[in-house]
Amino acid sequence: MITAVTAIMLVGITSFNQINITKKSLIVLDIDETTLQFPLINEKWWKTTIAYYKTIYNCNHDTANGHAYQDWLRHVTETNPSHTDSVGLNQLFTKAYKTDSDIIFLTARFPDTIHITKNHIDYLGITDIPIWFTGGESKGKHLKTIHTNIFNHHDNIILVDDMDHNLHSVKNTIFDNDANVYCYKFLHDVVREKVFY
Repeated sequence: MITAVTAIMLVGITSFNQINITKKSLIVLDIDETTLQFPLINEKWWKTTIAYYKTIYNCNHDTANGHAYQDWLRHVTETNPSHTDSVGLNQLFTKAYKTDSDIIFLTARFPDTIHITKNHIDYLGITDIPIWFTGGESKGKHLKTIHTNIFNHHDNIILVDDMDHNLHSVKNTIFDNDANVYCYKFLHDVVREKVFY
């Protein structure tokens, strides 16, 4: 049976320990600027880099974004990530275990980055969490497929992401079995200031 979901949008969180987890939840974590971070890479970097390429190459947004993506890929291939919130993430893992919940990663990264993505996750000491790649497509669409085919026994879906369009994509998706959807915006730039500056 498909029905409308209950969706709760929070203003934002700066730590994973601010997430309320109820029994049998599917916890869906974004990777970049949510679970891990790289020096100098954030939403402002993307906007500035895309604008730079639009100007120097006099090209459209998609072409400029492709150039920015290559810069990003080069940077993350050569640089090790750091946690955004290692203490909070460990507490989230503990809460998930105690509530019979599952955790997965859902990233906008492309599937051809699987090896580097696994290296990043391993570098942070995170193991045994499945990773799904959307390749920049709708996280709502992908999460619906994942929930329907694999994790449909969960009553609650909890998404943690730093990007509004990803949160809205999931919030506006209709899931099977009356799953409740809770969306948390990870305020990465607030946390980043504490870590890098």
